[in-house]
Amino acid sequence: MLVGHTVRNHGGGVFDEMGDLARGDAIKVEGSDSTLTYRVQSIDVLSKDDVAREAAEIFAQTGPGRLVLITCDDWDGKAWRSNIVTIAAPV
Repeated sequence: MLVGHTVRNHGGGVFDEMGDLARGDAIKVEGSDSTLTYRVQSIDVLSKDDVAREAAEIFAQTGPGRLVLITCDDWDGKAWRSNIVTIAAPV
């Protein structure tokens, strides 16, 4: 699981372009010695309450390997009201 910030209005966040992903897109995670490739399976914008309700599934450590990307969304001028949760499977 990777959690990162977005600063779409001003740029500079590691996940600034996460909102541009679509189902089926490839995500490459590069390490010093190798690159892992994942394919986007789902993208959901969830309220804070929905994230709390679905936390067991989102943060599950069982089942097949996967990549979960989470960033904030829906800035209301004072706080982020939701999260983008992207789940991808290894290729």
